[in-house]
Amino acid sequence: MNKLSKLLNVVIYLCIISYALPTGVMKGIPIQKILVCLLIILGGICLVLQRKSLEIIKSAKLEITLGVLGLLACRVSYILGNEWSIKFTGLFYISVIVFVELYFLVRYELAEPEKIVECILYMMLLKILGKIIIEIVFVCKLIEYEAVIEFYLNMFGTEASTMTMHLGRLLLIRVQTSSDIIVVTLMPFYWMMEKYKKSIRSLLFALSGIYTLIVFSRVLMVEFCCFAFVAVLYYWKKIPKKVRCIGVILVLASSVLWLKPVIQMIEFRFFSSFAVESDDVRQIQMIELINGVKESPVFGHGFGSYISDYTRSGSIPFSYEIEYLSFCYQMGILGFVVFVGGVLLIYIRKIVKHARKNTWVIKVFTLIGLGWFVIRPAFNPAFLGLQNGFQMIGLLMINMYFNKKQEPYQK
Repeated sequence: MNKLSKLLNVVIYLCIISYALPTGVMKGIPIQKILVCLLIILGGICLVLQRKSLEIIKSAKLEITLGVLGLLACRVSYILGNEWSIKFTGLFYISVIVFVELYFLVRYELAEPEKIVECILYMMLLKILGKIIIEIVFVCKLIEYEAVIEFYLNMFGTEASTMTMHLGRLLLIRVQTSSDIIVVTLMPFYWMMEKYKKSIRSLLFALSGIYTLIVFSRVLMVEFCCFAFVAVLYYWKKIPKKVRCIGVILVLASSVLWLKPVIQMIEFRFFSSFAVESDDVRQIQMIELINGVKESPVFGHGFGSYISDYTRSGSIPFSYEIEYLSFCYQMGILGFVVFVGGVLLIYIRKIVKHARKNTWVIKVFTLIGLGWFVIRPAFNPAFLGLQNGFQMIGLLMINMYFNKKQEPYQK
């Protein structure tokens, strides 16, 4: 590995660690964007120096076609007066670019999946520990609710979705950001890695559960339960019968302590006025977006377009809770099929190509991750940007890692 390749790998590792930040920004410095730009530039140079340009072009015909069409659509949208078209296009494509480039870097042995996967674990542990520390400090009443919001604004330049909730007599704080999906989707694979001791894997399982509790997202709670159910099925027969019996007895006996608070939490998150209010917002957005789609069903209103009276954020007004429907509003049905369908095809085709060679539990975990990535934009913003797309990058790298463990990677 030459000096340029070594520098590239350092940038890759730093870039992955930057995903521990809620939006990749710290004290106003766009750390993640800088590192991603360096990754794309250095990665591109390394690939060109491999003299495999024609081979890469042939292998990436879909990606190149989709990129060219996206640039044309962005240009047309801008000419039509959508000033947000450039930002929308950038957020829509950036994760795809990193995904495809890392795929070729690993394929041509310019990047090491083992170290990338290890780095992903360190990044997720930083995210988990950060949330746990905030929770402990809040429960101990060393920090106020408003101080948490102010901390996120001053340190990370983002408004975390924050609220308080009761767990029995404890008052907890929920701090949710768009990047929380990374931990819930990728950490379960580490429960299966035999390179780690059983105690470490059990700890990672517990940390995943605690993280999901703190984030307290309905979607993430269900996704975590899906992963946990599969993991229990996988390990059940490997656990000695006596240990299984003792475990079941302990869970049932302790239910008098944890069952009531858990039921209260589920009722609050799924059936309370807060949940109803959140669903009402989606309902209003759905009605307005459907009316907008009817006005221009085939070609849409252009990349970056939005309904002025119904926006979620001043910095990204084109982002809506019902993200797929907002894409239909912007791209039209034709554009939705071409662009959203094309991106999903890129992700799924490359990930499944490697997942099918792995063990059944890794296949199932991968399908769960892909499934929730496809489902989530139907009712949450989960498609645009670096943070949302990283779970697909992680799924690819992890599956390539497991492939290499079973047999030498074939180009």
